[in-house]
Amino acid sequence: MSTKIKRSGIVVLICLLLFTGYLGYRVADLYFSVNTSLENSNPAGDREQPQPDPKEGEEDILNVLLVGVDTKDSSGRTDTIMLARYNKDTKDVGLISIPRDTKVKLPSRGEEKINHAHAYGGTSYLIETVEDFLDIPIHNYVRVNMIGFKNSIDILGGIKLNVERDMYWSSYGGEDVINIKAGEQVLNGKEALQYVRYRGGPEGDIGRARRQQKLLQATIDELLQFSSVTKINDLMNEVSENVSTDFELTELMNYGRNFYQIDWDNMDPKILPGESEQIGGIWYYLADEDELEEAINQLIED
Repeated sequence: MSTKIKRSGIVVLICLLLFTGYLGYRVADLYFSVNTSLENSNPAGDREQPQPDPKEGEEDILNVLLVGVDTKDSSGRTDTIMLARYNKDTKDVGLISIPRDTKVKLPSRGEEKINHAHAYGGTSYLIETVEDFLDIPIHNYVRVNMIGFKNSIDILGGIKLNVERDMYWSSYGGEDVINIKAGEQVLNGKEALQYVRYRGGPEGDIGRARRQQKLLQATIDELLQFSSVTKINDLMNEVSENVSTDFELTELMNYGRNFYQIDWDNMDPKILPGESEQIGGIWYYLADEDELEEAINQLIED
């Protein structure tokens, strides 16, 4: 069952999505003192199967797929794919980005870029693809419409960030433009979205993944400020229309209460090991299969 959380529950989704432990804890308390409601929905392509069993030796590990898309429904390619691993015993968190150009075997289709999976079969098919690719169970997902992400940044009053280089790109016809200057500045929602979508520079898609992680950390820092907490109602209203998940509300509240214990400063986001290569005139990101399992296992120290 897919759940869209209204009011207080939604901020715990922000907690899961942006790893904001303090905010999750505050909202968990808020939930038990305020009468809220749930709106249940089951968009086509959302996950319907029961939660998978844990991998042997990883009974305390929760694997959550974080997905950013351009549409509110289950269609469209993914802009962002991240895997979060959470140790329920030690409260350690690991995060790894999967570049959108990563070449994978799509179930019953053959080899293509991983960001095509969501367009073909929604969240359920993307989860199946990631599970086969990484050989781990995906226990839950959080999917966010990137337009809602942009609006949430505006509600926060922008995000302070040191932009590492001038960024310019224009689509054919000039309908879509990215134009950001280098230097420390406060990015509004539109600029933040441009920042995480920019693919120029020597690192290409890898640089894009690094910028997504950099903005994620900056957003965490902003959300942990008291001034952000005062805007919690506006955030809840915005994100409730743009986030969906298969977490149950009780699970969200439980994790929200635990996340404030996490040492976020020690979280070191990773990028899937590999390199870009042109095949048949198309650029792919080829994961290093020899390092893949170790990279996933090392996200959380034993």
